[in-house]
Amino acid sequence: MHSCPKCFLAVKPLSVSILSTQSPLSAFKEYELICESYGSRPAAQVTWWKDNVELKNAIQKITIAG
Repeated sequence: MHSCPKCFLAVKPLSVSILSTQSPLSAFKEYELICESYGSRPAAQVTWWKDNVELKNAIQKITIAG
């Protein structure tokens, strides 16, 4: 009996888009931005950054489409 080795293949997203309902954006105002990605394996891990600092308090909602 032979065993087959299992491979893990990581695939980067096929597409990444940042969506906003308002354009242009102005300084000192709050906005809702949506990052939409698809086609990655495993699911993409999205982080938000401003001025080289990660925004730890950003609200994240993750939806995995079937």
